[in-house]
Amino acid sequence: MTESSWLNKEIGKMGGLAVENYDVPGEGALLLAKKLSKAFEEITKLDANENFMLPRDFVRSQLCELSNFLDARVYPLDQQTRLSEALEKYTGTARNRIVVGNSSDELLELLSRIFLKRGTSAISISPTFSMYKVITQTLGRKFIEVPLGPNFELDVGDILNTCDGSTHVCFICSPNNPTANQFPLEQVESLARAFNGLLVVDEAYVEFAEHSLIERISKFNNVIMLRTFSKAFGLAGLRIGYAVTSPKIASIMKRFQLPYNVNSVSLEMAIRMLQHLDQVKASVEKVKMERNRLIKEMANIPHVVPYSSEANFIFFKTTKLSRRVRDTLAQKAILVRCFDSPELKNHLRMTIGTREMNEKFLKSLKEITLA
Repeated sequence: MTESSWLNKEIGKMGGLAVENYDVPGEGALLLAKKLSKAFEEITKLDANENFMLPRDFVRSQLCELSNFLDARVYPLDQQTRLSEALEKYTGTARNRIVVGNSSDELLELLSRIFLKRGTSAISISPTFSMYKVITQTLGRKFIEVPLGPNFELDVGDILNTCDGSTHVCFICSPNNPTANQFPLEQVESLARAFNGLLVVDEAYVEFAEHSLIERISKFNNVIMLRTFSKAFGLAGLRIGYAVTSPKIASIMKRFQLPYNVNSVSLEMAIRMLQHLDQVKASVEKVKMERNRLIKEMANIPHVVPYSSEANFIFFKTTKLSRRVRDTLAQKAILVRCFDSPELKNHLRMTIGTREMNEKFLKSLKEITLA
């Protein structure tokens, strides 16, 4: 068989992309369970910002009801239209501004593919959600990082001064992951007005925060706001998200989407969660209460400094080596995220779980830091 020279060149190019390393999603808990000879359910999973306050029995009951009438042999029918109608009511924005996707990650990849042409670049803050960099560099585009201030504050001037004529997309996560702080709306609006390109505002954690750009989105023609059902709505395993933007940009994004890009189960479950907002809001309030309690408790632990949070996780610093803290917690069947880059030396992130999960974490963290 003759090897294709162009194919070898393409494979070589892709193999050489400088993509940031990141943990294989989901496998950490499975590997830890195997290592400790425990069942997966015995692992206290506080590493991926899932919403464990939403009762599992409630979510299961909704899935069971779906199985009684949903025919998996048939492609999705009107579910995407019905979800857009439900989102119109939930967000208070017109249906022609809404784009539904197979997770907000898929929408990130889609808009990057559309708007980041050859020779252009994207810009974002640092630290922030790693997928902005991963997607941009996977497309072979330049990714520019602008450090946040000493208290993780946004500097709009710094971002604008770092841009050049090739900077076509700017990613802002607010509340930000992993720092958990939300940026003032005035700053985000100022950036939207001054940035000569597409501003992507990722509001994955907005249900846990104080404000949203949603009420002001109609003022801008260059803003895409991303939302997800993975966090507050408890559907991380079903991978569904949506974008809110101008009607023109929404129309362009839909033209580039593949047909049947979201499965029927995910669409129907998203609709059902919007019909049960009382359950969702109750779980969000529980998360907020636990968040406040945990921050106070952690502040009293020697060698631990928690930051304020507008998300469903807490970012904290220790005077101990973060990897050692992470690994020792893992030995106790508790998973958290570790950050040890130069600007985030000895920082960790823990998801706010149920009271039982949180108590186990607190007890173990105290033992580790006092040792």
